[in-house]
Amino acid sequence: LRVLPPLEIGFVEHGGELIPLTRGPMRGDHPDWEWIVEPGRIWAAPEGGLQASFPFALQERNANCIHNGLAAFRISADGVMSHLVYQIGSETCAYMQFDLWGAGEAEFAAQTIPGSDNAIKIYEREKAARLETRPVVSLAGFGDGEFGSPHEVKPEAMTLFGYVDGDVLYASDCKTRYGAYPFCDVMDLPSYSWAKSIVAGIAAMRLEKLYPGAMSSFLRDYVPDCNNARWDDVTFEHALDMATGIYNSDVYDEDEKSAEMSRFFLAESHDEKIKIACTAFARKGAPGEKFVYRTSDTYLLGAAMNAFLREKSGNSDADFYDDLLVPIWRELGLSPLAMNTRRTRDKIAQPFTGWGLTLHRNDVALIARFLRDGGVINGDPVLDERMLAAAVQENAEDRGLAAVIASQRYNNGFWAWNAGPAIGCGGDLWIPAMSGYGGLSAAFMPNGALYFYISDGGDFSWRLAAIASNNLDPFCKTVR
Repeated sequence: LRVLPPLEIGFVEHGGELIPLTRGPMRGDHPDWEWIVEPGRIWAAPEGGLQASFPFALQERNANCIHNGLAAFRISADGVMSHLVYQIGSETCAYMQFDLWGAGEAEFAAQTIPGSDNAIKIYEREKAARLETRPVVSLAGFGDGEFGSPHEVKPEAMTLFGYVDGDVLYASDCKTRYGAYPFCDVMDLPSYSWAKSIVAGIAAMRLEKLYPGAMSSFLRDYVPDCNNARWDDVTFEHALDMATGIYNSDVYDEDEKSAEMSRFFLAESHDEKIKIACTAFARKGAPGEKFVYRTSDTYLLGAAMNAFLREKSGNSDADFYDDLLVPIWRELGLSPLAMNTRRTRDKIAQPFTGWGLTLHRNDVALIARFLRDGGVINGDPVLDERMLAAAVQENAEDRGLAAVIASQRYNNGFWAWNAGPAIGCGGDLWIPAMSGYGGLSAAFMPNGALYFYISDGGDFSWRLAAIASNNLDPFCKTVR
């Protein structure tokens, strides 16, 4: 942290906003960190010249931890730039938390930069796609303290939370240790294992829509390193459901915390990751019978989907993230952050699939609305209807496998919790959800609302929020 990566970036000024021409994590040679720079503000300084501030994040290399900060500088009337001063006072990272501030030498050159007009157009589209945002305190019933409750998430661990009702996002402040973050719309957020739903789940549903039967394909036919007996009858859908029958321990999180999985996460090349994923765990049972949480299975699915798509499309450069998901993200109006995901640092550039996505809060809201509305783009369903219905618990015959506890299921990359007894519905009420490492939860309420929070204190509860949502618009009546 005493030596940050060098930063060279173009900005274009537009209506007082300072728009970076490069969005998303900027890969470099630094052993620990990558910059993410977001749109800020620039204004006339009282003493002459200009003053500017922009939000940024440091994202851990080859990982998903994000540390959010602010930077500021001045440009004198004769074009001389001050030092760049910066401060980090928040993060979403369960295992590394710090405050950081300092100053660095900086140079400024005014010039015409190719691509500036396009950067402005992209940013204007991004802003136009944002849902109407209101303070969460204006949400009816908020005073009861059940949304963002300190009884469910430790306040010091909370980054932000929100409630999407219709086309309105009721949003909390973006919290730091030094007050509210002033650029909350563009605060960078990690997905961690939300990517198992957003990336693996949605891509699999799209692939099945385009090529019916794709999910019944065998992994061994598309991942050469898995071409051995233990993988003989394991399908794409088994990997999506984390039900491959291949594991070393079926105790929750034991495999995920193992030395083998640590090597998998730390490996930077696809060859290293795929060898570990295919060979480090034993065959213990038949596929499709037992849920065992292992991110390596989701990574295998991503590799298999890439190979399948290349075979079926005839395009040797096909990429499931770029070709299946990015067109959907563009139609939804997601931010430039979402157009890329973490990949291996080699020529293969394999998407991580089960983690590594970076988002804004509006991206979360737009994806949730897309799933709530049946995966439809311009009136046409673009996802496999059967798979989506199962994932969001609209098919009582396909709840998924029991996951960790009896009242929880996992299906097509999505979790579900039987909230009926806790809410007092008098019967089962399965609520689909996304969950991410450290304390990320997003619950798709049966009344069509979404409640989500980003935190890093290891809290995953949203029972009080479900009760509050039911109080606003009862969904016990929708028990199925």
